[in-house]
Amino acid sequence: ECTTVVKFNGTRPAPLVTNTSNEFEFFTSKELPNDFAEKDRLLSGDLSEFNQISTEFFNELTFCELISAKIVEFDEFLHRVHPKHTDLPVGEKLFTKIEEKMVIAITLKILQNRQVAIGPTRRECPTEQECNRPC
Repeated sequence: ECTTVVKFNGTRPAPLVTNTSNEFEFFTSKELPNDFAEKDRLLSGDLSEFNQISTEFFNELTFCELISAKIVEFDEFLHRVHPKHTDLPVGEKLFTKIEEKMVIAITLKILQNRQVAIGPTRRECPTEQECNRPC
């Protein structure tokens, strides 16, 4: 496993749009109990309702495609010894441990489905008369 910083050399992914939720209430005016003056009223929101506007956005996920991979390996045989009482070809030895190192270079294409607005195109006319004619 590994992680790395991605340096974009083209269009960056679209920014995330967060969901919103807004509550609202309606004003009410009610009479108060007898302990209050007759002209006094209870001014408040209507507690018998719960009102909300919610907006949910479905952001496009980014995904990637593997373009190329290059692996450079280095395997080293450690603790090499020439065994006693055994004939091996010249340069051959026994080993008990392998150390493996590698560099992996990968090229990824990071993609995201995006909506693109395409403006109107200019109509090509074979003659001047054709261009002045309504569509």
